[in-house]
Amino acid sequence: MSDPSIDYVAFLGDWNENRSALNIATLDASYRGAKKLNDLGLPVFFCVGNHDLYHRHTRELYSVVPFKEFDNFQVIDEPVVIKNIADGALFSPYMFHDEYPKLVEFLRIPYWAGHFEFKGFQVTGYNIIMPTGPDPQDFAGPKHIVSGHFHRRQADLNVIYMGNVFPMDYGDAGDNERGMMIFDHEKDDMVFHNWDDCPKYIKTRLTDLLDRTETMFPGARVKCLVDVPISFEESTYLRQTFVEDYDLREFTLEESKDIATALSDTRASIDPENMKLDSVDELVTQMLNDIQSDHIDNHLLVEIYQRIRS
Repeated sequence: MSDPSIDYVAFLGDWNENRSALNIATLDASYRGAKKLNDLGLPVFFCVGNHDLYHRHTRELYSVVPFKEFDNFQVIDEPVVIKNIADGALFSPYMFHDEYPKLVEFLRIPYWAGHFEFKGFQVTGYNIIMPTGPDPQDFAGPKHIVSGHFHRRQADLNVIYMGNVFPMDYGDAGDNERGMMIFDHEKDDMVFHNWDDCPKYIKTRLTDLLDRTETMFPGARVKCLVDVPISFEESTYLRQTFVEDYDLREFTLEESKDIATALSDTRASIDPENMKLDSVDELVTQMLNDIQSDHIDNHLLVEIYQRIRS
């Protein structure tokens, strides 16, 4: 590490994702990553997260126990106060809800860091709020409580959730402010550094892609809701085109329920024996104009269809 002002490294939990099965390649990457941290020559305070645990009710077994063998690592599986950091810092692993009353004895410690689960915060980048759990207002003593665990970067009262290092899946779609944070204890200043090249997940609608109102990123995974009628051939063409044009890692199409229902009703309402149309395009145009839905602009559908066909 080139910055001499950095005194220590803190990892705030969930080094691994799966509690019951780890791929051998993942284990290898895990070891090499931890070794790089150890080779920095700085103290590494390594908090055990809930995904690191084998059991859901005890911290007795966890997947990062081999890291105890690294000279510079202190694996945090119980709350511990480090007195030589500023005016004192508490590091904590993932705590079960019934254990939080024990943390009251540390309320005079000004800085907390760990894997906390307070209610009222967003769990992922997709606006899922934690409905239960300890109330952060009961822990107003510390000046700052910095935590891992919840995926989205956010802050309220004295609690700062740093967010994941990178988005994990489509539950984190559209939330790319992920990375690390540097905390200056003397200036009481936190600076977040985003990982610009982190994996990215995008949820969007086909109309937004065609209108170019959705920002695309190279290497992203994209889940696209088909909100206009398209054929199988057109879906294949769109998938290939978007993957090649934007260098996407993944592009999947999902049919809108409104479109599927509307098209089904429209097909049933068309009488083939009485149709007098000169082309397939006219048939499709009629079907688009016949769709009845409060959520669909028929004129816009026709425009988009004509744009695809041209």
